[in-house]
Amino acid sequence: MRSPSPGELAELKAAAFDAIDEAADDVWELALYLHENPELGGRERASVAKITSLLRSRGFSVEVGVAGMDTAFVASAPGSSGRPSLAYLAEYDALPGIGHACGHNLIAASSVAAALGASSALPSLGGSVAVVGTPGEENIGGKVIMVREGVFSGFDAALMAHPGDRWSLDQRLLALTALEFTFRGRSSHAAAAPEEGRDALDAVVLFINGINALREHVKPDVRMHGIVAEGGRAPNVVPDRTVYRMYVRASTRERVDEVVSRVLDAARGAALMTGCEVEWREYELPLDEMRVSETLIRLFESNAALLGVKEFKAHEGLGSSDVGNVSRVIPTIQPTFKIVREGVPPHTEEFARAAASEEAREATLKVAKILAATGVDLLADPGLLERARSEIA
Repeated sequence: MRSPSPGELAELKAAAFDAIDEAADDVWELALYLHENPELGGRERASVAKITSLLRSRGFSVEVGVAGMDTAFVASAPGSSGRPSLAYLAEYDALPGIGHACGHNLIAASSVAAALGASSALPSLGGSVAVVGTPGEENIGGKVIMVREGVFSGFDAALMAHPGDRWSLDQRLLALTALEFTFRGRSSHAAAAPEEGRDALDAVVLFINGINALREHVKPDVRMHGIVAEGGRAPNVVPDRTVYRMYVRASTRERVDEVVSRVLDAARGAALMTGCEVEWREYELPLDEMRVSETLIRLFESNAALLGVKEFKAHEGLGSSDVGNVSRVIPTIQPTFKIVREGVPPHTEEFARAAASEEAREATLKVAKILAATGVDLLADPGLLERARSEIA
């Protein structure tokens, strides 16, 4: 199929915007439903039913339960056939206690709307468009599992956007390993026979001190933080079992692995000094850093200008997400769009309220149009995808 002229491409994008405008009320009703009915990761059954019902009503064919997860799905747009193949990623899990304080209801809504828009170009351009539902970003790393199971092998690019306190082109997502350490000593009466005890709490304290000493001798991008999950049962009993959970983050998977090896040495040393034993495990799936495709970023930026978004600010926060794992296998973009006043972080009550506001509605539909237009560009010129793939190799 021949490449469209600049005028034809503009018409296709205008048609995509019209498709999103036509679906706007349904899309926002979906966002509000998810906001009012938050579900934790792995349990998002009502959320998935609501999202897929809307997609089916628009002619999408839906497969639920992909990658062995009840709440993961792939919904293919009508007319999808062959390559290029675009995946619009939907998240819809909430946080315990504060619901959609990360705005995943808006991620789902914007990706659904973007797919509706981009798919309007399929009769003219060919290719495929899908919404890929990814459960449990907050707690189980659903995308990690989906990458391992090959769900993304049939796609050429993944697109999504995350709500925030500013418009930004890229998030600084760090690789992460989650470690749980269990120290085992020997209990005894802490006053009558302390010499008989081997204090597992002392082991944790020494371990934490070892980590703090390590901080001075790692690269500036490294983050190490954790909690004492179990610290003993009573002050007069020498603790025979303690548990410490921590995250190790850095700008690359390789650097995380290097730091983890030194953290393990600190744990062994703490156990040795206190006469305890230690074992460890990864208690969450490892997350990879975000690999950046400048091609996708520049496309998003140019399409944002069509919608009047011309000022982008650097994303100051550091975090981790399972979308980083997707970015290692196919070109991926996750810019942020502004729904709340600057300085308000996600995972707060104020952010949760903002995720159901009129400002959020306007921004969600606008970013959906930008993502849809970016998808139209990629469908129209597969060479852009080749360039993007070379950038993440």
